[in-house]
Amino acid sequence: MIWGRKRFPIERDLTTFLKSRGSHAVVILLFIGYSFLFSYLSIMQHDSLGTHAFDLGIFDQAVWNTAHGRPFACTLSTRGPSYLGEHFSPILALLAPLYWGWSDVRALLIVQTVVIALGAFPVFWLAKERLKSDLAALSFPAAFLLFPALETANLSDFHVETLAPSFLLFAFYYMERRGYKIFLLFALLAMICKEETSLLLSMMGLYLASIKREWKAGSLAALGGLAWFLAAVYLFIPHFNIQGRSHVLSWYAYLGERPLEIAITIITNPFLILRTLLTQEKSKYILNLLLPVAFTSLFNLQTLLLFLPSLAINLLSTYPPMSTLEKFHYAAPLVPFVIISSIYGVEFLARKATLLYIDRKKALYLLSGSVFLASLLYHRYHGFTPLARHFQPPVVTARDRLAHQLMASIPQEAAVSAQSNLLPHLSQREAIYLFPDSRATKVEYIILDTQGEKYPLVGDEYEKILNLLFSSPRYDLVSEIQGLLLFRRSEEANIRYPLRVKFKEGIALLGFDLAVEDSEGAFLEEVLPLRLGEKGGKVRLTLWWETLVPIEKDYTVFTHLLDGEGRLIGGHDSRPANGWRPTSGWRPEQVVRDIHYIPFEAREGLGEVIIEVGLYDLETGRRLEVEDGQDKVILGWLPE
Repeated sequence: MIWGRKRFPIERDLTTFLKSRGSHAVVILLFIGYSFLFSYLSIMQHDSLGTHAFDLGIFDQAVWNTAHGRPFACTLSTRGPSYLGEHFSPILALLAPLYWGWSDVRALLIVQTVVIALGAFPVFWLAKERLKSDLAALSFPAAFLLFPALETANLSDFHVETLAPSFLLFAFYYMERRGYKIFLLFALLAMICKEETSLLLSMMGLYLASIKREWKAGSLAALGGLAWFLAAVYLFIPHFNIQGRSHVLSWYAYLGERPLEIAITIITNPFLILRTLLTQEKSKYILNLLLPVAFTSLFNLQTLLLFLPSLAINLLSTYPPMSTLEKFHYAAPLVPFVIISSIYGVEFLARKATLLYIDRKKALYLLSGSVFLASLLYHRYHGFTPLARHFQPPVVTARDRLAHQLMASIPQEAAVSAQSNLLPHLSQREAIYLFPDSRATKVEYIILDTQGEKYPLVGDEYEKILNLLFSSPRYDLVSEIQGLLLFRRSEEANIRYPLRVKFKEGIALLGFDLAVEDSEGAFLEEVLPLRLGEKGGKVRLTLWWETLVPIEKDYTVFTHLLDGEGRLIGGHDSRPANGWRPTSGWRPEQVVRDIHYIPFEAREGLGEVIIEVGLYDLETGRRLEVEDGQDKVILGWLPE
């Protein structure tokens, strides 16, 4: 109720209360909207085979093993049996109880998203207290959640340092309020994410001591953060790492071998640092980091420069992804300090505006509105939501669903070697390896996606290793669907129909296996004599060869599928033996498995068929003869 131009005290309190409730409701809606949207996008990306062994698979296995009484155990790590040999991230133990209730890798993706979204609350509280305006304060949680560097970290699989931004924001907020017990809680949560995060807490301690004049609390925070970092790098990681040191140090070898050496070089050789940093790519990195907040962060350098340790770690690294802003997760710990310094920068500029006789509230609205507009425009061209210009949500295809069915057929207890984009779907087991890890000598299943990511292989390495796998007698190809291959470890004496037909050039056909494609694309083993239906399809013929002497020439396998009247109904004449691996590469006494897929067309009354198999010289066209003088081997009835 209004009486004249005055309001009763109770009405002023009610108005303030409603405004506060309304602004908090907006922040809650931002939190809910972000959590649902990015949880959905993360899960859809995973279901569409868009996640990877590194790093979703490795974190999933470490958390799963921890939940099952094997703390931090990880066969994907090449630097030791524990993930702690990679990075010192004890927070994984806090995530393990998730799998007691829901043992699914999607739980990690959802938790990551929700923790990121929670950062909107300390951003809003800090902005509201500094700017004394709920409306102006709302620009900053929106800018935080629209920040592309944060969103790309959210969608780049799962990483523990992506949890750190919200912990850092809560820690800073309670540090400013002198709530040191709660500050300590969030500081610890941030530090146990990853070893380098402790340096950001150390910087916050320096800020607390030098700017806020809280010498005791600031000194403890600064020294505690530094001590944690040194203990992690010099004690914990070397203890769990078979090389006795962090692999990350190799990315800074030009500065020194140890963290202290690197720090000394940075201080004593500034020209080297300037030459490293003053490049077009790294200048653009910093520019795009500050552009979403309209460069207002530059007006409060004492809070912006708190991110210096992480910025230096990213930009001085020789590992290119670390200095790439919006494709990877490495910039996530920088975002909180860009947002915090933007809040303080807007407060500073609004205060200076009053010297020019500009109303402070109008200046606040103008400046905070500029931050919101800049973040919205930048997000339009670089973001990862439907507001972004190039937004394309992940789509789960029919082929993706086939891959899920194929992976579901692998027993939970089996040791597996998997291609990168398939591995996170299989990583909840004691033993899993990234194909083609040389340590995976006793895996029971190998699953590959010929259309998927080939990492860590480059060029034609993948084809060469795949060819070796096809020819290896140790594994059988049990399923091939649209480029998805599932191999199972062979048992001894795996040849179903043994033969021993010797060719005069020193190659013997030891036997064969037969399978016929069913209506769903799976191959079912067949018995002899071979009878085919009338609908058409493929015959999978597995030939087993042995070289008796060194083979210098490359011979070609021919396979002819013939009906009862001897008419050709399928086959080929120009495929090299073993698919891609030349016979000249076969070793004496080596057993080679050679798989052929022979398509045949629908034909009435097809019935019983036979297969002709042989070798010939592709250059001359001459067929190789077997010992009895024939130039082919007939497969179609039970061998004697």
